[in-house]
Amino acid sequence: MTQSRKKKEITVFLHTHRDAIANETMIVLFVDESHLNWSDACGYGWCPTQQRLLSRISNERQRQSYCGALNMQNGAIHVEPYSVMNTQTMVTFITLLREQYAGKQRVLLWDGASYHRSKEIHTYLTMINEGTTESNRCVHCICFAPYAPQQNPIETIWLKAKRFVRQKGWNCSRFSEIKQYFLDSIQNKRVHYKNLHMYT
Repeated sequence: MTQSRKKKEITVFLHTHRDAIANETMIVLFVDESHLNWSDACGYGWCPTQQRLLSRISNERQRQSYCGALNMQNGAIHVEPYSVMNTQTMVTFITLLREQYAGKQRVLLWDGASYHRSKEIHTYLTMINEGTTESNRCVHCICFAPYAPQQNPIETIWLKAKRFVRQKGWNCSRFSEIKQYFLDSIQNKRVHYKNLHMYT
């Protein structure tokens, strides 16, 4: 499906449920994953001519993965760190979102990653939605068009967080410091980006 057709599909779905979204009995969440590496702290620095600028890296292969959800209605951000991204990680994260928004319908807008479309995820969603109709599912998932990160506003969150890491973490000697800078720029924040409402 083309990007324009997919955007129209999402827009129509949200418009159809506008009353439930307005009174927050239905919560719309933009979901995505991000990976943080030592190299994300690399940037530019100033030093005298003919002098080399060094940045200490204890293990350049260190990496941390995160699952994130951006609330379309109020701009709240939910981020959880994981050692690896797979189907079980997504089940765990969806379960956390169910607890966060207990008693609400949750609409997850995400990309077509393999662990979003796996048989295990399908089985899990079937189980938690058992006995419901399409209009009142406990968790309803909609995929963006393929290769269209600009359709997901949470990409702006990851971009700004990594920019913050480059600004503040270039001289860190431990990866734990890099991770803390990343989380500090995201956790307990609410955003009000224009693209948060691109579908409404």
